[in-house]
Amino acid sequence: MTPAAILGQLPGLRDASPDALQALAEQFDPTRFEDGALICEEGDPAETLYVLAEGTVEVRKRSTSGREHAVAELQAPCLFGHVGVLALTERTASVRARGPVKLLSMSARRARVVMRTGEFKVASPFRRALIVAMCQQLSSATAAVASLAVDAGLAEPPRPPLPSIEDDGLQSIDERLAELDELEEQLTEAEQSAEESLLPEDAEERLLKGISQV
Repeated sequence: MTPAAILGQLPGLRDASPDALQALAEQFDPTRFEDGALICEEGDPAETLYVLAEGTVEVRKRSTSGREHAVAELQAPCLFGHVGVLALTERTASVRARGPVKLLSMSARRARVVMRTGEFKVASPFRRALIVAMCQQLSSATAAVASLAVDAGLAEPPRPPLPSIEDDGLQSIDERLAELDELEEQLTEAEQSAEESLLPEDAEERLLKGISQV
């Protein structure tokens, strides 16, 4: 599969024109890593972003205690390494190859040039792909925090959506109001007991998995 075809499979680039994908592909350099090879390490300068073209990589992150956790497994095709590049920060996680992998790499400097001064047909879909990737990570982090809040007794589990008025008639309004009153009471009780609640033992590891970024 060509680099342009691989890029065309990424969220945010699936509707890009063939010409735009080809022009963007020319900004990447193909590279390979063997099984177990360290692709990037937590704490290092974020100088490159990657597209995983073939294979699988493992994302690992250190907790505050210094223990390293496997927080995610990424499979091709996907974008990674973009968080540190966009934020001009150090790597926030380490990535290792699990089996032979093929990557498309772009330097941070080149990525910023493409976004700021590149042709619109290339820069626009590239920015969109980065935004989609960031949103996906934010969604994962939000879900992890919500799950921990439920386990700690600070929030109620998600409720199924209420039926619409058209489906169940106007008599359901009183039932809904009663449910809202009950939910408000539960939230009040949760807030009052927040200081006494304890997070589960695996809270830190689960939170790391939810916010894993590279």
